[in-house]
Amino acid sequence: MERIAAELQKEYPESNAKLGATVVPLQEDYAGDTRSGLLVLQVASMFVLLIACSNLANLLLARSTGRRREIAVRLALGSSRWQIASQLLTESLMLSAAGGWLGLWVGKMYWSLFGELVPVQAGGGFALNGHVLLFTAGISIVAGMLFGFAPALRATNVSLQESLKEGGRVGESRGGLRLRNTLVVGQFALAFALLVCAGLMIQTIWNLRKQELGFQADHLLTMGVPLPEKKYDTNEKVRGFFRTVVEDVRVLPGVKGAGFGSDAPFMTYGDTEGYTVEGEPPLPTGEYNDALYREVTPGYLEMLGVKLKEGRLLEESDHEGGSLAVVVNEFLAKRHWPGKSAVGKRIRFGDEKAPWWMVVGVVRDIRERGLLYDMKPAVYVSVTQVKKPEGFAFLVVRTSNDPLGTVKMVEGAVWSVDPQQPVSYVRTMDQLMEADVADRTRPMILLGVFAGLALVLACIGVYGVLAYAVAQRTREIGARMALGAKPMDVTRMILGRGMKLSAIGLFGGALAAGLAVLLRTLLFGVTLAAPGIYAGTAVALVLVAMVACVIPAQRAARVDPAVALRNE
Repeated sequence: MERIAAELQKEYPESNAKLGATVVPLQEDYAGDTRSGLLVLQVASMFVLLIACSNLANLLLARSTGRRREIAVRLALGSSRWQIASQLLTESLMLSAAGGWLGLWVGKMYWSLFGELVPVQAGGGFALNGHVLLFTAGISIVAGMLFGFAPALRATNVSLQESLKEGGRVGESRGGLRLRNTLVVGQFALAFALLVCAGLMIQTIWNLRKQELGFQADHLLTMGVPLPEKKYDTNEKVRGFFRTVVEDVRVLPGVKGAGFGSDAPFMTYGDTEGYTVEGEPPLPTGEYNDALYREVTPGYLEMLGVKLKEGRLLEESDHEGGSLAVVVNEFLAKRHWPGKSAVGKRIRFGDEKAPWWMVVGVVRDIRERGLLYDMKPAVYVSVTQVKKPEGFAFLVVRTSNDPLGTVKMVEGAVWSVDPQQPVSYVRTMDQLMEADVADRTRPMILLGVFAGLALVLACIGVYGVLAYAVAQRTREIGARMALGAKPMDVTRMILGRGMKLSAIGLFGGALAAGLAVLLRTLLFGVTLAAPGIYAGTAVALVLVAMVACVIPAQRAARVDPAVALRNE
């Protein structure tokens, strides 16, 4: 294709001097931005799995500490460390296998809730086929190894003399405490990364939604009406069909207006036409003016609710044989006549033999190409003045109630004019706008769900570590309070440990930046390094972690020194 483009540049230097070729694989073109979103969701689900595995590892570490004397007895009786570690690892795998089967059931149950968030390009629904079963089995085995390997090794690393002597302490070693603390820090780091990415996507959707559309998008119904070329082979037939259908639809109950346009907003990214502005010098070779070109019926722009900035809109008086009238958008007017009135200026489409069209009005920029693309020049001409109107057009109807409730009546009006006329792609404008940002809305929702789940699991993790620490240090806390420590001092000690772990987890900002790179093609109006989002997420994470630390800290403050020291 590059070679062909180069040959065309040589053969047609005036029109192809700066034109190349872009080749996109069919699968990539079909998938669109869903690939980036699905990749991020895969990484996010893996983060949630790691956090869950960390929590389970902490639970097994606590359990192995309570079984230290049992393990010491078995070692003393001749069992090897590998035999005991194998048994503990087998127990972990049994837990993960049970969790995998339960996960299949939960996944099927929640499919009805989240199934609509799966892109249509992914196809299919939830099915317990061989691939799903093998994937679940593999994940279960990996998860069992993740949360079972370290506790199994720690459990077999015991001192026989300390563990077997009567009255020996069963507290956890410093190595075990460091491992548990490391797991909690890792949980907060992963949760922080997911929360930041969810915040970036929320800001993206907010930026898209707050853009000015240039028209009133509520209560609009659109449908494609492709006129067969052989049947509608003259201008009179095409214009007559448009005029009759619009008149019949306008009198339907609940309909406030109707009109035809060669392209409705949010329906296409292109359909452009080159144009020349009267009085401007010729452009350099290979450059040309290009505008979105829309053929519309009179009253179409009023029905959309566009805002007129100057002049007038297209009217019934703009008929064939009269002065050619065109309405342009602000973008085109400011580009060619900055600070001046555009009304009365002339432009033409095509070559030098084409007639001149007079600008009769300027409207506010309409988001014809959707929310994701930059604005560009746009022109609107009446089908009554076009020599050969486009046969494929969109019927746009404004209703006073739910647009979907008028579909049957509108289709009936079309078929009353031509019973064999096909109608396609019936959508409301709200549906078109949702589809335009769907590749960003889906990751935002699921990232929010994953981030919330990760935050809950991380808080459960720090709560479990602190609660276990309080149980293990009951005697120490009792001794401190017997020597004069106040409940507030004990609360501050336990709370400080939890907050320290969560604060260290904020270094997950680097991990968040790495994950955010995968989102770069989905972001809009927000940078990867958004300080406000990072700072707000960090504050929220610390506050939630503080709430999780409060209960263990209060429990420590309520320790009775007499009870704690009774066995000393």
